[in-house]
Amino acid sequence: STYPVFDVLWTRLAGADRFDTMECIVEEGFDSADTVIIATGFNYPDALAASGLAGGYNAPILLTDGTDLSPQAGAALLYLNPSHAIIVGGEDVVSSDVALQIEGLLGKDSVTRASGTNRVETAIAIFNEGEAWSATAIIATGYGFADALSISPFAYATKTPIFLTGSDMSDTALSQETIDAILSGGFTSVILVGGEDVVSEEVKTQLGSGYAYERLSGIDRYQTSAAIADFAVNSGVLSYDGLGVATGANFPDALAGGAFCGEKGSVLLLADDFNDECRYCIDTCITDNATSLKKGYLFGGDDVVTLELEAKIMTACRY
Repeated sequence: STYPVFDVLWTRLAGADRFDTMECIVEEGFDSADTVIIATGFNYPDALAASGLAGGYNAPILLTDGTDLSPQAGAALLYLNPSHAIIVGGEDVVSSDVALQIEGLLGKDSVTRASGTNRVETAIAIFNEGEAWSATAIIATGYGFADALSISPFAYATKTPIFLTGSDMSDTALSQETIDAILSGGFTSVILVGGEDVVSEEVKTQLGSGYAYERLSGIDRYQTSAAIADFAVNSGVLSYDGLGVATGANFPDALAGGAFCGEKGSVLLLADDFNDECRYCIDTCITDNATSLKKGYLFGGDDVVTLELEAKIMTACRY
């Protein structure tokens, strides 16, 4: 649904489930694509690590069930008519049967896979799959979706790879394989996304002093989302006009939304209505940048971006 409020044209992109919502987002954002990224709709690390790769191909991210190609992804493949699909993640998350179904639609040898034995290694495989990366590397936790979700439009728009910390949730440093990949990448700068509790200062020691480091963080996921948005806009990469708003409490609706915002050149903000802290991006980013807004998007139904939250977002645009 699309409706004007205070000179801003808002569109809610939502369906009955995560796959329907993904299809709505992709249909709104992409008329065609030579390449698409295929990821599981039931976990977040692979799709988020692939944001920069998607940007390198101007590709949407399509979500599927692990054992059977989702009908919504199949429909998107038919109207996008790509020649190439890149599956991110191993066969335990996107099976070989799904790959065969995609080849049945696109043709033989149309599918490649970027995967490792875990989420950290899959992020490295995604990096190895890409070409012409930016001179910046992004490092985020592999055990929480919010920070990587917020920076995914920036990664898409700048063709910047995302590397993941940790062998488990308590490990906030880099694996040796990730260190080797970054050192081999010709990067000059590194963005650490999130606080030291998720991406430790040890990362700087591991990689050495040959990089310009920037940490984007706040006291929670909402303030971190705002810090990322301000950084992306102040860098001249993204705009508040056309912004997307998604829940910070779950990941499915915004997995495709990150690529959508990156393609549109806009930021993605996390907001919820559980308490005042969850409204941080509304009370700062949206209110402070209301004069820049001509269009905006809400990702997900009113069970995740509630009607009350929607009303607060609309009110924040009044100037």
